[in-house]
Amino acid sequence: MDEAGFYLLIKLGTTWAKKGKTPCVFQGCRYKHLSAISAISSDGELYYQIRGTSFTGEMIVAFLRELLLFFDKKLLIIWDGAKIHQDESVKKFLENENNDRIFLAKIPPYSPELNADEQVWQTLKDDMLKNIVCKTITELNKKLSDAFEILKTQTDKIKSFFRHPKVGFYKS
Repeated sequence: MDEAGFYLLIKLGTTWAKKGKTPCVFQGCRYKHLSAISAISSDGELYYQIRGTSFTGEMIVAFLRELLLFFDKKLLIIWDGAKIHQDESVKKFLENENNDRIFLAKIPPYSPELNADEQVWQTLKDDMLKNIVCKTITELNKKLSDAFEILKTQTDKIKSFFRHPKVGFYKS
């Protein structure tokens, strides 16, 4: 499980242009963004949410409750030490309400690549949404939702995120 931000600034990749005519992007806004959260399973399942605001501790608890409904099994949640994960509402939920179905594995803040869910963000940002220009948050929300829905159908790709060399997750 992990969170990420998606901004109106485009993620540029290599492109073609006439010799001597460097392509320029004149649109964009650094501060308008969407926040996304996702969780993946080693069986290739993907669950996500997109919001117009940054996630709070209460939103993390709501997401965890939804995960318990979506994934009908015990959950190993691998996450970083983000402040919202340390929020009092998250701590209370994990101590009192998770019915022994959620187990946490915290990764060091300097090693996000250990989380297989980071591959979701890399796939979305560096592949599926690369060179996409959105002028409004509504348009970005549509593109991001469409990309998530396409990725949800690619269960083999999601499974492969757990086999990334830096993740080191092995299912027995």
